[in-house]
Amino acid sequence: MDDSESGGTIGRKKGKKARKGTVRKLVEEIPKPQSESQNEVELISRHSNSIGNVQGVEEPEGSPSTPPNSLEEGTEQSIAVIYSKDIATPTLRSGSETGFDKNAEKDRVFRLEAQLAQALAENAQLDDKYKGLLGRVASIRTTLTDRLNKDAEELQQTKGMVETLEEQNRVILCEKEAVETGLKQTIAERKILAQEVQDLRQRFSVSQQNWSKEREEADIVQQRLKEELETTRKAGQDWEVLAMEESSVRRALEERVSDIEDQYISQKALLEKEISIKAQQAAKISDLQMALKDIQQTRKEELREIVESTQSQIEALVSEKTSLREELSAAEVCY
Repeated sequence: MDDSESGGTIGRKKGKKARKGTVRKLVEEIPKPQSESQNEVELISRHSNSIGNVQGVEEPEGSPSTPPNSLEEGTEQSIAVIYSKDIATPTLRSGSETGFDKNAEKDRVFRLEAQLAQALAENAQLDDKYKGLLGRVASIRTTLTDRLNKDAEELQQTKGMVETLEEQNRVILCEKEAVETGLKQTIAERKILAQEVQDLRQRFSVSQQNWSKEREEADIVQQRLKEELETTRKAGQDWEVLAMEESSVRRALEERVSDIEDQYISQKALLEKEISIKAQQAAKISDLQMALKDIQQTRKEELREIVESTQSQIEALVSEKTSLREELSAAEVCY
């Protein structure tokens, strides 16, 4: 309210100065004789001062001015001042008032009065416009204050939301690091299991090669034993011919054949036992391979689910962060 009152005082002062300047210009536009120009200028300056006194004397800042209540009242005051000056003018121009018509002077005064009334009307319109502008400025100031307060609250809320989202982002990053660590451990375990499977395959391959070699050796021994048996049979036939002469040789050969047969039976039992052990090992290896495949498939599915859920959470948080940044940039642009 103090700003509006001081603005109104300054506006009234400017209006008074404008009215004085307008009156001076209007009087200067009226043609005057060369001999009375100096006296007319003095009259106009006095007339302008009288108009300023009629409209209200300039007072110190803070004190209210007293303008006329209406346009007609201001016009009557101005006419009274002009008539008083016109009455005083003949005394000043008593020595040089020859050759002028009083009717022309009255016409000039009437024109001045009409122009003065027009100037006062324009001044009143300007005062009304000024008051309207003051009201608009006050309403705009109130609106802007409310809007700034509301925007400040929204900005504070937005900052809180941003801090909350940043905290959530940090938590998600920690969870992501934990998941990545678990994934690395799983990959390391998978490599270890793959290495163990490779070792088992190599051992199985070596066992197969050894079993093949032992089988070949057993076949060779069996073939040799068959050959020896055939030779022994032939010798037995010869022994039958030479029964008495070679009885001792026959006994020795029979003993040797029984020993060879015992060795053959024991070797055959050992080979069958080794074959059964190899078959059991092959079954165990097959079971281990199936279990390893199941473990790998389960781990892959778990890792895929963890990665997909983590990726979806990260994408959702990134979209929320982008929208919040856009809202913050929009709020900054509004400010």
